[in-house]
Amino acid sequence: MKKAERPERGRFSTAAPGLAMDVEKRARRLMRDFYTVVIALFFLVLEALIILLFRPSGILKVGWIIGLFVIAFLLAQALVSFQVWDALRHGPDFILKRWSARAPDLRTPEEARFEDRLEVLRKAAGRPWIKPYVITHSSFNAAALVEADGTPALAVTTGMLSGLPPEERDAVLIFELALMAGKGAVERTVVCGLADFLERVAGALFPSSRAVHRTAARWAKPIKKRLARLFDTADIIAADQDVTDKLGDARALAAALFNAREKNNREGCPRPASSPLYFALPNDTGGWPPPRPSTAERLVRLKEISGGPPTDRGAQPIPPGKP
Repeated sequence: MKKAERPERGRFSTAAPGLAMDVEKRARRLMRDFYTVVIALFFLVLEALIILLFRPSGILKVGWIIGLFVIAFLLAQALVSFQVWDALRHGPDFILKRWSARAPDLRTPEEARFEDRLEVLRKAAGRPWIKPYVITHSSFNAAALVEADGTPALAVTTGMLSGLPPEERDAVLIFELALMAGKGAVERTVVCGLADFLERVAGALFPSSRAVHRTAARWAKPIKKRLARLFDTADIIAADQDVTDKLGDARALAAALFNAREKNNREGCPRPASSPLYFALPNDTGGWPPPRPSTAERLVRLKEISGGPPTDRGAQPIPPGKP
C-alpha cells in the first residue's frame, strides 16, 4: 500500500504560531500570578517560623516584606519560563508516550484504512500533512494535537477504528481536522503540556516510583484548575458546525458522539489525565476541566441543527473512500 507523501515538517498552518504564542502569553500570566502567591506565602510562613524559633530583630520591617515579594515574583517568573519552555518542547512527546501511541500498522486493515481516509479528508479540507497515530484501547476516541516542531498529529483508538461505522468515523476525523484548522488543537496541546509539568519532572527524577508520580499528580491539581481558565468552548461549537456543513447533516457526528459516550462509560479512556484532548469523555463530569459544552449539550445542539435529508443543507462534497 502506498504511503502518503510526507511534506516538510512544521507546516501546521500559518495561524498556528500566532495561536500558540497567544495561549503561551495567557498561560504565562496565569501561572506567574499563581506561583508568585504560592512562593510569597511560603516565604511568609518561613519568616514566621524564624521569628517563633529565633526571635530575630528587624525581620518584620517593610523592606524585608517588599524584598520577599520581589524575590517571589522573580522566582515565579523563572519557574514559569522554564515550565512553558518544557511544555512546548517536551509536552506533546510526553502525551504521546503516555498514551503508548504508535504509527498505524498497515498490515491491519482498519489501521491502513484510517491512514488512507485521513489523507483523503485532509486533502479535501486543504490541510497540510497530518501524522497519524493509533492508541491500542477499546474505547471510541480520537485526539488532535500539535507536536513540538509544529507538525499536526491525530491519534485514534483501535476501538474507534473497529467499532464505529465508516460515516461516523469520517465525522470524527472531520471534527478533529476542524480543531486543527482553528486554535483547538494548539490550545489544548499547550495547556496539557503545562499541566503535565510536575509529572514529567517526577518521571525524570524518580522514573520507577509510582508513589512520587501519584503525589506529583495530586500537587498538579491546583495548577490544572487554574489552567482550565484558558479553555475556550467556541472552538468545539465551531468544529461541530464545520462537520455539519461538510456532511450536510449532523446525524453522523451526533451518532458518533453518543456511541462514544456510551462506550467510554464502560471502557474509560486511555490515560484520562489528557482528557481535554479527547473527542468524548466517559461522562460529563470527568476530566479537567469538565467538558464545556458538555456532551449532553452538544448532542442537544446537534439534534437541533440536524433534520431533513443531507442534501437539504448544502453539503460540501467529500471524496469517497473505502468503508
